[in-house]
Amino acid sequence: MPNHMGETKPPKTIIKIRNETFTRKENNVLHPLFITNCSLLPRRVPDSMFSDLYEMLAELDRAFKKYNVTYVLMGGSLLGSYLFHDIVPWDDDIDLNTDQRDYERQMLAFQELVETGRYGIHSRTDGRNIYKEFQCGIQRRNFSAWREIWNNGDTSLFLQAKFYKCSSPLARKPFQWRLPFIDVQLFVNNGTHVWERKVLKEYISVNDFYPIHNRPISRGWYPSIRNPLSFFKARYGVKKFQCEYYYYNHMEEKLTKDRKIVRCSDIANSCYPAVKRSRHSEGAIETLIYRNVSLHSVFIPEILEKDHIEPLSYN
Repeated sequence: MPNHMGETKPPKTIIKIRNETFTRKENNVLHPLFITNCSLLPRRVPDSMFSDLYEMLAELDRAFKKYNVTYVLMGGSLLGSYLFHDIVPWDDDIDLNTDQRDYERQMLAFQELVETGRYGIHSRTDGRNIYKEFQCGIQRRNFSAWREIWNNGDTSLFLQAKFYKCSSPLARKPFQWRLPFIDVQLFVNNGTHVWERKVLKEYISVNDFYPIHNRPISRGWYPSIRNPLSFFKARYGVKKFQCEYYYYNHMEEKLTKDRKIVRCSDIANSCYPAVKRSRHSEGAIETLIYRNVSLHSVFIPEILEKDHIEPLSYN
């Protein structure tokens, strides 16, 4: 992955916590996949689809690294890593942001994945559909067709890509993509701030965005912005995260009236494994806890702010 603004690659050091020893370098060995289901807020993604999401994320990560595409966890997926070391249990997709400067290389990565015959890509809203040649089932593809649209320099293009497996079930009509999917959106960097393309209200300082480091999602490690709290403040406000169903259900592709809200403390105490963090001189130690049992502890190079979110301890 390119070293835009200095990606962190921490040296291999040993950190001792509570009489246990952890390796800082990559913290590769996480607790085995630990998914429970909770009657308070049941998961929306069926068990059979969870492995597909993780597989697709690993494949995108591999391809993006191969083609030097800078990307980060964003949206609910960044929040999920911060709170659960996983996607938010009741979320139904994964959100990634890629650097707009790497868009042409991103399309080469997409092309390689689509050429396997296992994956497809759809555009969410653009009527001209820059990803038309990247869908499943096309016999003769023109992988260069997107360049004409891109080279026109039309800044109105949304460019959000939905990445999915061709073997997965179709979404409801009239949508043509498949479920589950990973949303890939671009971010823009003007030298002082970074924001998600087409979402201009959530400005993040480059000092909070870079250097990029890795965070856990399930059993893997994926790129994250330097200070996730800066994004949470921009999108959710300080300490306004609620344990509730999102207003849109991707599994059914429709708005939902099921706005069930539960106490986050109840979620943390009895339902899903949740993160507890403590300060370290070079960052933070994050421990995943389930019903008072420590599943794993990892070092994360993020400085805890005074008002940092202590996961699920409020609301």
